[in-house]
Amino acid sequence: MPIFQALGRRSLHTLPRLSASNAAGALQLFSETGFDTAWKQSQQFALDKLNACIVDTENETRAPFHIMLNAQSKPELAHVFNFASLAYSNHLFFSSLGPKKTEPTGLLQRRINASFKSLEGLKASFLEASLSLEGQGSVFLVETPEKTLEVIACNNAGSASSYYRRDNIDLNGGGSEDSVISLNNLKNKVNAREQCFNIDLLALNVWQRAYFTDYKFDKQQYVEKWFDLIDWNQVDSRLFKGRMN
Repeated sequence: MPIFQALGRRSLHTLPRLSASNAAGALQLFSETGFDTAWKQSQQFALDKLNACIVDTENETRAPFHIMLNAQSKPELAHVFNFASLAYSNHLFFSSLGPKKTEPTGLLQRRINASFKSLEGLKASFLEASLSLEGQGSVFLVETPEKTLEVIACNNAGSASSYYRRDNIDLNGGGSEDSVISLNNLKNKVNAREQCFNIDLLALNVWQRAYFTDYKFDKQQYVEKWFDLIDWNQVDSRLFKGRMN
């Protein structure tokens, strides 16, 4: 079942059950205490807050991914978007873990090589994006409509699936020329009401509360360990395999 369908029904969004493989991978990445904090407590918090926001509204029958899409352009639903996005991205993060190192193959490998030159190039992109993100947030690997792959870092509850709430520029940290150009491009897309057709393939949770128990301030060690525990078969299952192979 696709992850965005698995994330709950009606207003009673409950903690999803991770597969045995996902749970085993998580316990390679985290201690029991770290796992409890990063998955059970954080996910339950986001879902409880989301449930409280959507009861008796049009969103109570929707899964978190679809709640995100519904709320993204509505300022009055910013808090709803935030909790839905946190629940969705954290579930995507844990649903991509496995207990042993794997390698991408076939179409996924070709797409990675075309966009990043190699798997090591992709790892370097994740490290750069994660270490450059000074606050809290998530880093995503997405497949674009052009069938290229892109690493996108989003602050706080930002989503790579939304132009309205990409939140990939820290407005409190000053703006480089590249970030100003990126912000203007996003504004143009929002003003034109363009839809975002990125497909989320992979998410990395870089909220400090997720990794601090086990890694303290060593974010790099956390990211490197995570990269070795990615279940590339899960990532491959999310890849669009239609035309333009």
